[in-house]
Amino acid sequence: MKPLPSFYTSNEVAASLRVTRRTVYNWLASGALTGARIGGVWRISQMQIDAFLSSTGRVAPPPEPEPSPVSPPPKKKGRRR
Repeated sequence: MKPLPSFYTSNEVAASLRVTRRTVYNWLASGALTGARIGGVWRISQMQIDAFLSSTGRVAPPPEPEPSPVSPPPKKKGRRR
């Protein structure tokens, strides 16, 4: 049995491609990016994203590195009031 394709929301696609959600909606409205409306929400498969990227000559941006943990600022030493 084939695995089911992964589907993403417009928010997830926008975050992945580092564009606004409005840009993703514009691509969907123009037909540049294809997807399906399921329950009133756009769903876009990885295959559709890959086809869009290859047809436009775009490449997906590399993932952003995980932020390093930030240690709390050092406590001030001094007199207490």
